[in-house]
Amino acid sequence: YPERGWYHLPRDDASLPVGPCRLVNAGRRAFRFVQVRVTAGRLELDRAEATHRQHPVAADGWCAVADERLNAAWRLCRDTTVACMQRYYEDGVKRDGMLWIGDARVEYLCNAMLFGDTALAARSLRQMAEAQDADGAVLAVALRSGGHQHDHAIDYMPGTTAPGGFLDSWRLANFATDLVAMLRAYHDHSGDLELVAELWPRLRRLGAWLRSLEPAAMQPGRDWITDHQPPNPGWWSVRGALVMQLLAGQDDLAELARRLGDEAEGAAAAAWRRGPGQLLARALWCPRRHLFVNEAGPDAAADWHPNVLAVLAGQADDPADLLRRLAATPGVLDCDAGFMAFWKWSALARAGLVAEALTDARAWYGAMLLNGATTTWDVNRRDSLGIARPPSHAMSHCHGWSAGLAWLLPTAVVGIRPASPGFATVEVRPDLAGLAWAGAVVPTPRGPIEARWWTAGKGLAGEIVLPDGVSGEAVVDGRRTPLDGGRNTVTC
Repeated sequence: YPERGWYHLPRDDASLPVGPCRLVNAGRRAFRFVQVRVTAGRLELDRAEATHRQHPVAADGWCAVADERLNAAWRLCRDTTVACMQRYYEDGVKRDGMLWIGDARVEYLCNAMLFGDTALAARSLRQMAEAQDADGAVLAVALRSGGHQHDHAIDYMPGTTAPGGFLDSWRLANFATDLVAMLRAYHDHSGDLELVAELWPRLRRLGAWLRSLEPAAMQPGRDWITDHQPPNPGWWSVRGALVMQLLAGQDDLAELARRLGDEAEGAAAAAWRRGPGQLLARALWCPRRHLFVNEAGPDAAADWHPNVLAVLAGQADDPADLLRRLAATPGVLDCDAGFMAFWKWSALARAGLVAEALTDARAWYGAMLLNGATTTWDVNRRDSLGIARPPSHAMSHCHGWSAGLAWLLPTAVVGIRPASPGFATVEVRPDLAGLAWAGAVVPTPRGPIEARWWTAGKGLAGEIVLPDGVSGEAVVDGRRTPLDGGRNTVTC
């Protein structure tokens, strides 16, 4: 990459003495290639060594479907997720190496399907919650609580990590809602209510701060971000997307309050959602186009971002119709950043449009695979036809927020999800979306859950193996089949 002011490729400069010596680089590096440049004299390189570091993972999830491009993309996502699991969830080991909330939420969901690790998630959640200001706001990146891979200033990101600097004080309201959502997902998958109770006083203060915000007065790029699309000025932040994330955040707070028995916080969250939150959402609905718009107003654009997040916030009366209508609307701006692409696929899957989600994911990851990627990029540019292409502005080629297919395939296609916290009970709701077969193994606190499905005539047949003591049901085309610990056979 050319030098871009705030970022350039890591570089170590050294003046070596005459004779044998050993040189150690100045900081932890993530790389595919190393270039050695001699500017004066002659160098004989005897040996180069590298030490691989990652968070230890004890269990491996597995997933495969009848589509080799999706399988190759799943492997990209697996390798990216584990590479970004260091002392906490790093956003990208080749660039920032920081604990950003929006990145960590997606990375945790991928980890839950791949490794079922709770130690790193608990540590990251604590660090993010500890990076809280006196008024209840949490910072977008947890620098002040140790969310930084280096013990010194980063030579290739000058000035960005200084105490009291911009990143050390950046508040992003939508990332704050991601912290609440991640804690809820953590409890769903781990069953660990003790950590929820430990962090709850901070979450209550955060909830009050979120309810005090006035989206109309907030500044794009400063107070929230939506995507990363430099060719489109002003697209850094979409107000309609922010409103939907604020609504979803209060839903998550209300549910966590219910699980902890905190009636006061649950009532406050529900009241905001029914009152000010609904007024904000209604102002974004365009009855003429039957779509949510980016900004309140009759002539505002209607793009993927507010509509995707409206589906995930439960604001769409008919999610499938909404998203199909959006896909058929010319000139709609798509999602480029990895976390927004993931929420798009999640919304499509929730609306029952799993085939459409997989078609989009094939193209998005396909551009990376065709360009030799071995891990996922932070951003993937789409052209006017919606075709994904390698972006000139992507500078992080191992970015965890883009690994969402590791979650999508086992949950939306194979259909494995917790029906109660910690997988005490499970629901398996497959949607093969035209695939001939699909299977997955998901690690859980009670042991691995395995499910395999294949087409059988005009229906599906499957085999599901649950750990002892775990029960649940398989749901196929509305038909429910009880499941018990051990091997279960399902035919629909």
